[in-house]
Amino acid sequence: MSALKGIDIRVEDLTETYREVFDLLVEDLGENAVLTVIARLAEHYGGQQVYFQSQSSLTRAARDRAIKASHTGDPDQLRSIAREKQLSLPHIRRILSGG
Repeated sequence: MSALKGIDIRVEDLTETYREVFDLLVEDLGENAVLTVIARLAEHYGGQQVYFQSQSSLTRAARDRAIKASHTGDPDQLRSIAREKQLSLPHIRRILSGG
């Protein structure tokens, strides 16, 4: 059970979409926290369609930082980094050049 602004929200009240969110997060956050998150999402985004970009777009900056940190300046190392990160050599060069 969770209360937000005096409203008692329960798991059994959740629609299918909210239930998916609940099931995805409950193990990490706990029931009360997830119900609060769902209530906040409904309050903020209610009635709107929300698009979540792919996981790769979320982790891209961290990946690029790791590539920059691991590069020693040795041009021969680029192939190894490209294989490890499953990216092309031109893409690795673009990341290293800041582009």
